[in-house]
Amino acid sequence: MSYQSTELGGIMNIVMINANHVRAQKISTVLRYLGFSVLGLCYNSLTPESKLAFTQTELYATPLSLAGVLSPLPRNTIVHVFHEPAWMVMVAKQLGFKVIMDVGDLELVRTGQKELEEVAALQSADSLIYNSDNYPQFVNEAGLEVTKDVVNLFPYNCSKDYKQPTFKQGGIAYGGKVHPPWAIDKVQYRNIEPIVEGIAKLKIPFHIYPSAMVPGIMHYKTIDPKYVFLYETVPYETLLLNLRRHHWGLIGCPIKNHRFMDNVVPQKLFDYIAVGLPIIVYNSKRAAEFVKKYDIGIVVDDLKEIKERYDEWKIFAKNVIKVRDSLSIEQNIFKITELYNKLELKEVA
Repeated sequence: MSYQSTELGGIMNIVMINANHVRAQKISTVLRYLGFSVLGLCYNSLTPESKLAFTQTELYATPLSLAGVLSPLPRNTIVHVFHEPAWMVMVAKQLGFKVIMDVGDLELVRTGQKELEEVAALQSADSLIYNSDNYPQFVNEAGLEVTKDVVNLFPYNCSKDYKQPTFKQGGIAYGGKVHPPWAIDKVQYRNIEPIVEGIAKLKIPFHIYPSAMVPGIMHYKTIDPKYVFLYETVPYETLLLNLRRHHWGLIGCPIKNHRFMDNVVPQKLFDYIAVGLPIIVYNSKRAAEFVKKYDIGIVVDDLKEIKERYDEWKIFAKNVIKVRDSLSIEQNIFKITELYNKLELKEVA
């Protein structure tokens, strides 16, 4: 894997505040290859993946403990915060650091509500990294004056995660957060029961890989034991090895025209790409645009279409392998390093 050319203004010290985010780990891995020193401040616990990804690691659990870890650091250190939650941005800014907010799932997008903490973080950060290029639209519509350097960064694959697909088990894989039917309204898009039932009726095996074993998730085992399979949450590397066994990866929402799912490109899409799986998109407009642009899967309006087009995985799987290098962090890291360089030259507020 080659790295997109990037000009470094000297070796900087970078701090990444995160809750063991996979995205943070991947970006740190590439930055370290380029010569950056990355201190990972991880919320409450430390995963094996975080230990490997960062140059050094520290733990924090509260605003006070985070401030305690940050306080001794030189104020020219660049602090890269992976939201959520948003309060971490405020702690770093109050201590006088230059802060980049790596924007995750905004409530402005998910529900349209202005959360005070989130709004304050968006306005206080020195620079923003969005993982969807239409996020600025929602920020502007909310009447927030956010005039600062902004980077749109879709990819979060790292070439070290690439796996050769085996397709041995077949069926459709679904990775990510999954909630039972009685989930609260705010996350109803994670209740995938209608999708699971619909695909099971088509007699297509459906494999669920949840990112967390939330209460009630075992309900999915009762839907159709012959065609629906629920697995335990596993480390990221194991997840990738498991995903590569299937024919398709699904990006889907049970609710048509859902505000959040229509305006994000879920990170699990890049997990599928990393292991060479073509993608099925159902009720997710932004992801549909992405998949069509790179010709790496199909977009369906009705689940029955999946049965009709199932064997097309053989065609699209080849396309995924062709494009995945261009969608890697290595090929897009210059967007971040340029932002770091620009911020390094900025006077601390």
